[in-house]
Amino acid sequence: MSVLSGFIAPWCQTRDTSLSTAAALIRDGIQPQEVTEMLKTLRWIAAQPDKRRVQPCCDYEKEGVYVTQWNKFDMYQSTRFEVPPALVAHPFTNASLHDGLTYFMATEDQLNQSVSSTGVTTGSIDANIALKESVWDILDQDERFRRHRGW
Repeated sequence: MSVLSGFIAPWCQTRDTSLSTAAALIRDGIQPQEVTEMLKTLRWIAAQPDKRRVQPCCDYEKEGVYVTQWNKFDMYQSTRFEVPPALVAHPFTNASLHDGLTYFMATEDQLNQSVSSTGVTTGSIDANIALKESVWDILDQDERFRRHRGW
């Protein structure tokens, strides 16, 4: 089975390092995937009669940080809405609770670009991150991290 593009970093590489070093490890470790390969994977998933059997190929809790980028799917391209979506988010499931799981998601900016067809975008993305409460407590004390929070 194929997997959607992402990055897996061993926990030992990110556990005791600074936020900037962990970010650099993730940035440098991301492997791009061709659109055709992503579509092939999505079609494979859609064709499965029992979606419960579609499982990730790694154990996030043992493997460490997992980052996947969904904001470049052009979800709104040529789409007409009677009522536009208020939020783009990954569905919340038990898999959403794995410590270190991160999704980069499109924002309303992508919808606005599609509607206006100007091609101009701010390049904004939302980062949905699942972390243990103890990690959030540490991040909440970091001024550089708080600067990028959405709340």
